[in-house]
Amino acid sequence: MPAFVRDTPQAFVDGWREVGDIVRFRGIREMCLLVHPDFVQHVLADRHDNYRRSETVTQALSMLIGDSSFTARGVAWRRRARLVHPLFTSSGIPSFSARVGAAIEAAARRWEPLADSGESFDLYDELRTTYVDAAGRLLVGELDADELERVRAAAVVANEYVIAKTMAVGGPPDIRLRPAYRRYLRAVAALDSWLGAAIAARAAEPQDDLLSALVAARAEDGSQLAPGEVRDEAMTFLHTVYAAVPAALMWFFALLSRHPVAREQLEAELATATAEQAPEPGVLPYLDSATAETLRLYPPLWVFAQVPLAEDEIGGYRIPAGVSVVLSPFITHRHPDFWENAEDFQPERFAGQGAPQRHSYAYFPFSGGPRQCPAGDLALAMIRAGAFGLGRRYRVEHDHGHEIKRRREFVLRPANGLPVSIERLT
Repeated sequence: MPAFVRDTPQAFVDGWREVGDIVRFRGIREMCLLVHPDFVQHVLADRHDNYRRSETVTQALSMLIGDSSFTARGVAWRRRARLVHPLFTSSGIPSFSARVGAAIEAAARRWEPLADSGESFDLYDELRTTYVDAAGRLLVGELDADELERVRAAAVVANEYVIAKTMAVGGPPDIRLRPAYRRYLRAVAALDSWLGAAIAARAAEPQDDLLSALVAARAEDGSQLAPGEVRDEAMTFLHTVYAAVPAALMWFFALLSRHPVAREQLEAELATATAEQAPEPGVLPYLDSATAETLRLYPPLWVFAQVPLAEDEIGGYRIPAGVSVVLSPFITHRHPDFWENAEDFQPERFAGQGAPQRHSYAYFPFSGGPRQCPAGDLALAMIRAGAFGLGRRYRVEHDHGHEIKRRREFVLRPANGLPVSIERLT
């Protein structure tokens, strides 16, 4: 337990290196880590009907996102998935590239005085602001400065509270006497007020945005999402962007800062692109490869747990019903049987047709199987857009003497930020 408290990812890695591809941990909560891609496929695809998301995670996230397509099960999940999942794509959201691009352009302008002064700033915090802005633009259109700050402040408080609870063991209770819980309730109320007014406005007069698409979505029987259901799906979208995208793009720039040869190759490719050129897959191949390699080494959602409904057997070992089965792309992506020099940052692994064929579950940054993250491609497009829009204008240097301390949570990000300085490229 002390090892898990100090550095949870490292504790899992140490167990894997000591024991092998299936590791049983005993403590306050018994867990079974599965690392080999065959075992991952077994849980996510082959026997997915026998596995259910951990109740600890579901209950924590339900505090914020309610009964959405992420937390629903069975018939309710299938209905929501058919209605919502087609909308959570870059092609399914109106003006996706323009709206995300506008949020990134706003960030680029904020960075100009920081580049001129050489002042250090926290890259993660800045990217978090950028992508709350992007998510807001996709949901409801452009936010004015005051509205953005209110939404950003509420989104940070609400999301940080539930993210911390997803891996809490016997954590503090949710009682109003606790200041942190009161702040959380105020933040959720602010987000609900913002979304509630926007949903009502779009029910009366649709707009060209994601919230209007959710309001208008119809099932095969003609039924629609109720306003509360629209709220839950919109909050799920905001949470997904918040949890996944800023962390991934932060690691992208941190890795390039530590690998100047790769950075120079990327900068040369970006210098040939025009400002109007959308960074779609295949247009900028080195950017695609560098993004994929970042997600291999630092998948933003680095661990998730599934619970078997009935006893199972994996790798010749008995898995009792009800024991948490832990899957970690952070660890599987480092498996030496599938990744040569696995700890090295090598974008060339993913380059073109020459990339070797690997096990389909050796790489799963957004989970896999029927319940894989429906917004994975959208998150990837947002990461790529930020890498394109900011990487072509600024070179990011982080303080290599800064020791990154990891949080005990499912989002792979530093507990103490990432101080950086930037210089202009154009």
